[in-house]
Amino acid sequence: MANPAAMRNPVIDCILALGESDIPDQKIPPGAFLLAFTKAFKRNRASMETQEIPQLFVEEIKEILAAPSIPDTHDIMLETREAIASLEKAGDRPGAQVLSVSLTMLQAKFAREVQRN
Repeated sequence: MANPAAMRNPVIDCILALGESDIPDQKIPPGAFLLAFTKAFKRNRASMETQEIPQLFVEEIKEILAAPSIPDTHDIMLETREAIASLEKAGDRPGAQVLSVSLTMLQAKFAREVQRN
């Protein structure tokens, strides 16, 4: 039987961590969410332990929201593509597939949001 912790969705864990954080309730732009998740993954790349990502995500989202502006769409998409490519190179390392799917899902959601606006 598969390890239940390995099957958890780190995106959902990040959303839950955000709700438990001291970040004021506000609408977080999809680009900021995607960028924070990507940066949290990059900081955690060596171990790919998905349970560490929510804490790193909250730290990254705080930095992004405190910045004068959010990076532009092209830069966010490029950084995310690079992260997905590095996950694909990681192959069967624990957590790589879960993170790759999560990043791809967030990237697609962000792209739809950009098209609507």
